[in-house]
Amino acid sequence: METFDISKYINMALRRKYWIIMTFLMTVLAGLTYTLIVPKVYEAETLILVQPQKVPEDFVRAIVSTTIEDRLRTITQQVTSRTNLEKIIKEYQLYEEHEGMSTSDEMIDALRESINIDVAQGGRGGSSTFTITFRGRDPKKVMQVTNALASNFISENLKIRESQALGTSVFLADELGSVQRRLLEKEED
Repeated sequence: METFDISKYINMALRRKYWIIMTFLMTVLAGLTYTLIVPKVYEAETLILVQPQKVPEDFVRAIVSTTIEDRLRTITQQVTSRTNLEKIIKEYQLYEEHEGMSTSDEMIDALRESINIDVAQGGRGGSSTFTITFRGRDPKKVMQVTNALASNFISENLKIRESQALGTSVFLADELGSVQRRLLEKEED
């Protein structure tokens, strides 16, 4: 059995030192060129916590009858709707520098691909979280678009909760009126 002789490998490396140095330098040069040529992509992310109703259900039944995940999916569809995204594109002047995107459909598709919405299942206390991530080339616009998307999520959630609360209020008022009429009828009898 032969013993391991490191000097043999060192001599081999010294004889081919120019090949090793050239390969290393070419790799470093290729990496630097790639870094300088490829455009920078910035990413902004926001985390939103959605908490369930805090009033005990023994006193007041929940106004919202759907699960948080279902509401978030519905709001996601509303926020990433065509009209909402067109408004964001116009407001923040997105995709103006891209001459290849001539139609608004291409711009909206590009914006949808840049947006990532991830809903996390309920954690402590039944609360859920979701993150909104947006990627783009201008860091200021990326931040502004992410904030606009988060604001749209919050406002859409408030609109849904308000409409459900108003519906519940109208229902309770109708029920109260009905019970009062029946009580008056019974008192008259």
